[in-house]
Amino acid sequence: MTCAECEPLIGRFADGELDPGRKDFVSNHLADCPACVAKLGAIREFGDTIRQWPVPVLPAGLWNRIVDEMPTPAIAGKIRPWRRAVPLQITTVAALVLIAVYTGWLAFGPDTPHIPDSTPAMVDLSLILEKGIPINFNAGDEFNFVSAPLDKAKQQVTFHVFDKPQLTDGFTAKQCRVGCCGMHSIVQTEYCRDQEQCVMFQYPRELPVTFGTAPVEAVQVGEKSVNVVQGKACWAAFWHFNGTAVTIVGPRDRAELLRMVAKVDQSIEGTKQ
Repeated sequence: MTCAECEPLIGRFADGELDPGRKDFVSNHLADCPACVAKLGAIREFGDTIRQWPVPVLPAGLWNRIVDEMPTPAIAGKIRPWRRAVPLQITTVAALVLIAVYTGWLAFGPDTPHIPDSTPAMVDLSLILEKGIPINFNAGDEFNFVSAPLDKAKQQVTFHVFDKPQLTDGFTAKQCRVGCCGMHSIVQTEYCRDQEQCVMFQYPRELPVTFGTAPVEAVQVGEKSVNVVQGKACWAAFWHFNGTAVTIVGPRDRAELLRMVAKVDQSIEGTKQ
């Protein structure tokens, strides 16, 4: 089962509504996919938050007052009291009234609970630009990272991933990790050449990445517009296409950075269907 097949079933899995066959398929997928596990956790957390909301107490005699205000319709020349109406009609009206009252209470009640912010975490790369790549660097403390081979990481996210073990000029993939924060995922791959190191991040376009106050320059690499950032310790570049964003940070040479950008962009573009 792929992530695309699993995602529509995660909500029903969390609620225990799947049949045994599909439940097993989803369980097997979750056992090896941190991205979908994070989405399941977000759904369960939201459900727990809702269940903690207090249930409003409706005023006594509300339903009787509503019924008393109902018009008394005539059917075939006879008057039929609403209290003798078909139970289904009464149930329907009651449900609509309760929904309206509860919705209004949630919207305007003085103790309306706060819904957790769904804004994705921000990836701050300003420290790398200032001092270089630290040991055991992670994109952000908010992300739960799990090591994964490049080919496996590609299967755990919904965006395109550069999965080649070689970058450029001797830079070889040392470690790849998939990080999750809420409903968002990021693939972090570290490349090394002797004592030099660079990191490539691939993530959904809506995930914010900041470089602090470092100057940003727009350059053209082939047919792609790329933003290049100059830091005190190294260079960085970021660009996107469709819903996928890519950031490379760490090279000390601008020309080498642009060669990396060209190779990654050509590879990713070549995988598009």
